[in-house]
Amino acid sequence: MGRERLVIVAPGPETLRLVGRQSSTHPAAVAVDRVGRPRFFGQEAVESASAWPDGFTLETPFDSVDMSSVELTVSYMWWLFRTAPHAARHPSAAFVVPSAGQERWRSICDRMPGQTAVLLRPITVASGMGLDVDASTPHLVIDVRADGAEVAMVGESQVLGTRETAVTTPEALARTATALLQDFDLDIEYDVRAEGAYAIGIEPEDADRLARLLGVIVRVGIRPERVLASGVMADRRLIEAVFGKGRVPAGRLGHRTHRPLRAG
Repeated sequence: MGRERLVIVAPGPETLRLVGRQSSTHPAAVAVDRVGRPRFFGQEAVESASAWPDGFTLETPFDSVDMSSVELTVSYMWWLFRTAPHAARHPSAAFVVPSAGQERWRSICDRMPGQTAVLLRPITVASGMGLDVDASTPHLVIDVRADGAEVAMVGESQVLGTRETAVTTPEALARTATALLQDFDLDIEYDVRAEGAYAIGIEPEDADRLARLLGVIVRVGIRPERVLASGVMADRRLIEAVFGKGRVPAGRLGHRTHRPLRAG
């Protein structure tokens, strides 16, 4: 069996890792020893800190957008790539992140081995749901995560507008979407409302209520991890163009290309 050369990571409280067709989620947790060294990661960190509370402190160094510790985040990501099943020794990586967190995650990419791209979640969600993200008429994308939600307008190969909300009830999502739509011309709002919204991470009954509140059809991607994977695969050529220093549509994704870090 060939080794996978691309690992997809969607950071968050439960960080998603995709390697080929295999997906897994891992708590954003690091068990730190008494002198401040990271010793265990993910579920093993949670269990170690619970079993030996005097020996380890459980840290949560990042969520989807923010970071409390860059160094622990880097250590966690190294662990996540090092333990990825069926991955090449120094795989390329695609970080799929909210618009508000892109600069922070690009700083983490600077510390990763191999070639690394940062993709914005709204564009990846739109691509994964089969939308034409290069179209001039934007699409309304609602991306609900464990730690909040992003409501975005996606078109012309970029995120044209975005708003974050920490509350993910249908009422909060409807208010956020309405506020975002008001940032655009009435004719664009009309076209977007006529097309409807596209969402992931929301339960069907909540999507129905959101549709009633917004007065639009809300189409839901049932398995968010597969939507994200499909979106990354749809942009595979774009990622490879970035790694090959090809020309990339402005705003579509950011990237960093690196030499492997020195051992030790």
